[in-house]
This record gives sequence, structure tokens and C-alpha cells, in this order.
Amino acid sequence: MKVTRIVASKNLNSGKYKKLSDQASLLGKIRKEVWQRFGSVNGVGANHRQIRDAWIHSRNFAPLAAKAWKETLRDTLYDIKSYEDAAKKKVRKKINSRYKSELEQKKYYRLLKGDQWTADPFLSRMMRKYKKHGKTSVCNQIIVENGVYKQFTGKNGLTWLKIPSLERRKMLCIPLNTNLRLKDA
Repeated sequence: MKVTRIVASKNLNSGKYKKLSDQASLLGKIRKEVWQRFGSVNGVGANHRQIRDAWIHSRNFAPLAAKAWKETLRDTLYDIKSYEDAAKKKVRKKINSRYKSELEQKKYYRLLKGDQWTADPFLSRMMRKYKKHGKTSVCNQIIVENGVYKQFTGKNGLTWLKIPSLERRKMLCIPLNTNLRLKDA
């Protein structure tokens, strides 16, 4: 399950903004590449652990922290899966209208649910129709894994977040516009 919390900052200085922007830009390139490589039929059944393990041995993501790019990979693959699930909903309606026999409908539903639709010409055609090759232009997100960030209350009573920066073993303190503490998922 995916839990998203979007928090706004208050009185963020330009130096911190630049550091956050640089980090988000680098993560945006990874997000774009994942959509490019796995946002089509080639990404059906893609497993983030297998991709992550292959990338660990073959790529260098410096200066990004490992948890940052891994979490971005997982989040992007989850977005692609959600996009695919939306297309599957439309294809289910087509199955319903095309096949009147309950037995045939169940067969095609099973193929669709089990990601075996690529082998069937009708399902493949319908999925290509409703699931176009995805892409993204998002380059302003930093996905922070639960347990990686810290929060504290500042002198002004507002909540602050400490997240990893691009500098090794350095945290970036960000003032938020709220005094509520973020809950763990």
C-alpha cells in the first residue's frame, strides 16, 4: 500500500532550496528512465527488487543516497502498476461486452489478472489501446522512506524534518508550515 504525504515548507532559505532542487532533479532522471524502460509492455510484471539488485551491481548513482534512488524506483514502479490497473479496468468492461459466457469471461479475467495478457491477441490489443507507453516529467519529488527522516519541533513551535542530503552523512533540516507531527505509516 502506498501512503503519500505532501508537506509544505515555510521560510526555506535559498541554499536549502537549491540542495533540495538538485536532489529532486537527479531523482527525476531516475523516475523518467524507469517510466521509459518499464512503462510499456516490457514492464509487465516488473519486480523492483530484481531491478534494484541488477542496478546495484551495474550502476553508480552517486551522489544520491542508496535509499533515495531505491525508494524512487519502487514508487515509480508502483505508479506504473497503478496506471496498468486502470487500463485493466477498461479491458474488463470490454471482456464483459465481448464474451457472454461466464466461463470465457473468467478465463480472460484470470489471464488479465495474472499478467498473462501479453500471450492473448485480444487482451494484448486491448491493453495496448488503453495502456499507452507511459512517461513522466516529474522532477520535483523526493520520496523519503519511513524511518529515514527525523522530525523535531523548532523554537517557533513548528515541525521540522531532517532528510538525507546529497552530501554523505549530512542531513538537511527543512522547516514545515505546520506544528503537527507526521505519523508513521
